[in-house]
Amino acid sequence: MEFNVNQFKQGVAVGSLDLTNGVSSAMSVCLDPDSTTTKIEAGTPLKFVKGGVSTTHSTYPLVDVAKAGDVAIGASIYSLHSGGTSKPGDILEVSFKGCVQRLTAGEAIDRGAEVSFDPANLGKVVALSGARFGFALDNAASDEDEIRVIIDPAKA
Repeated sequence: MEFNVNQFKQGVAVGSLDLTNGVSSAMSVCLDPDSTTTKIEAGTPLKFVKGGVSTTHSTYPLVDVAKAGDVAIGASIYSLHSGGTSKPGDILEVSFKGCVQRLTAGEAIDRGAEVSFDPANLGKVVALSGARFGFALDNAASDEDEIRVIIDPAKA
């Protein structure tokens, strides 16, 4: 028998995957131990670290927080194990192209609009400005609304 979180009225959290039907292109990665970010919240956009190799977790691709001008590969996924946060050196899950993820809007956004992550407010998505992060599947009436985003990164 399979269960889903809504059967237990646990609700959903920002950074959770949605509409996966048991199939997901999420992947395990290692947050760069040399990252200048002390901790990240679920829904934070991430990028691959070029040439980066973790000395403790060499089998996992190395990632770091995506900054302005970067193309994010996806966003950190909410994990009950970590309470939704990760620190440098942690193994975590990241959404990847094709995942549908709950994220926080940084402004009003129409369903179907292309969105970018907001480099000034990591973890929020805004109407396309710079590199595309994905497409909004829900309307956001204002800042702080939770919406589903299909992850589909592309350069500006």
